Amino acid sequence: MAVAKSNTASTSGASGGTNTTTYTGVAIGAAASDRQVWVGICNLDLGGLSSLVTGVTIGGVAATIESSTRSSDGATFETFWCWAAVPTGTTANIVITCSAGSTNESGISVYRVVGADTTSPLQAGDADTEGNFPVGITVPVDGALLGFATVLGDGTTTSTWSGALTEDADFRRTTVLGFVAIFTSASGTTAGATSASVTWSSELGPGRMSLAAIKSAAPAADTLTNQTLRFM
Repeated sequence: MAVAKSNTASTSGASGGTNTTTYTGVAIGAAASDRQVWVGICNLDLGGLSSLVTGVTIGGVAATIESSTRSSDGATFETFWCWAAVPTGTTANIVITCSAGSTNESGISVYRVVGADTTSPLQAGDADTEGNFPVGITVPVDGALLGFATVLGDGTTTSTWSGALTEDADFRRTTVLGFVAIFTSASGTTAGATSASVTWSSELGPGRMSLAAIKSAAPAADTLTNQTLRFM
């Protein structure tokens, strides 16, 4: 069974000076017994406390963090993917917990994923911490590729994806210090060794990008039941 993915929501918000950010009632798509919710998250700490994300819950389920890039160049900047199995409901609260109360600015992009391995869906992850694009990655047969990137820009900064990924969302948030955090996400299903890149029309520092190649669930084993042998 091939992995199917769809972008269900993209938004941004701020923690308001506390160590948690809560996105309430986020669309996660139609329910399914094997549904996983994948969330690309950027967390930017401009308060000087080197606040890092320590946990994420999706619909009350603790998420597994994959393909993370963290750096510090005047601010703590994180870009990463996380996922959780959430089989029921069409919306969920997404809660991001950080290590310290600070001016944490965050953005999320949410994907509904079905048909993926239910215990260890990440086939490969790669994170570019200095904006040296493109980044190479191998996508499994019947799998899918998700990409999430962010950069500090200005009010006119736009993003352009190329390679194995097609852009799904592009949005921005003005921070309290006057910067503009640009968030973008993209996805694709081309299998094999490939690469993905994102470029910015303008930037105030190196961008961050995380990729996640998702593998499909193993096919069900063949079984023989009620087999009758007939001899003529």
